[in-house]
Amino acid sequence: MNTVKNVFFVFVILFVMVISLLLRFSFNESPEVVYDIGESDIDLMPDASFFPEALHYAANLSYKVKGVRYYPDREIRPFEQEGIASWYGRDFHGKLTTSGERFDMNEMTAAHPTLPIPSYVRVVNLDNQKTVVVRINDRGPFHSKRIIDLSYAAAKKLGFTGRGIAKVRIEQIVSPKSNTDVGEMFVNLDSVNNINDAQKIMQRVVSYLEANEMTQTVSIIHSGDGYMVQVGPFTHDDMAVQLQDDLQKEL
Repeated sequence: MNTVKNVFFVFVILFVMVISLLLRFSFNESPEVVYDIGESDIDLMPDASFFPEALHYAANLSYKVKGVRYYPDREIRPFEQEGIASWYGRDFHGKLTTSGERFDMNEMTAAHPTLPIPSYVRVVNLDNQKTVVVRINDRGPFHSKRIIDLSYAAAKKLGFTGRGIAKVRIEQIVSPKSNTDVGEMFVNLDSVNNINDAQKIMQRVVSYLEANEMTQTVSIIHSGDGYMVQVGPFTHDDMAVQLQDDLQKEL
């Protein structure tokens, strides 16, 4: 009888040890490392590199937030605005933006309620005259007194992460080729989380192109934590936007 008790006791001890180890590993997983830009790195941070892109079909449809309907622009044209800028960072790092891309707090991006996605704006901090160029890839801020929500990196370079907000002027960057002939242009479809899903989308896009006797190349691009299917090149943006529109319906 004592032997049975001893065996049972040993079994209980081993069981408790195993459970303890499992709990230890589950609660001590290494969190995602988010690089925090230091003061010495600010001047080295490059602005967003402007190049003409096909506008995202779904991201530029009208939408409603808190009872207010917004109507995004569907062409890139001269636009200026002054008001209050805010910023967003660690709490949103890695989450999907309206464009389908993953938000990276250390990239030069921004959210605007109605400017085209994607597009580029020059932002000037009116308090210190510092300037950055950012790429609009998200919607927001939905606050009556704020006009743009900048990434942490952009706000850091403009010098207002400590205050949280700043008075700014924004100016849409308009290329002479915007909305016309843009040379080699590519369509980026929505980002997906794994390579298998991206390959499935790629095959469906290839089938669509073949059925419509189109000769564009389809490729998969690793974008942040996800994968994006890219189609191109196109020589006119109306062709690219039309294909993007058609593929959004097909996929």
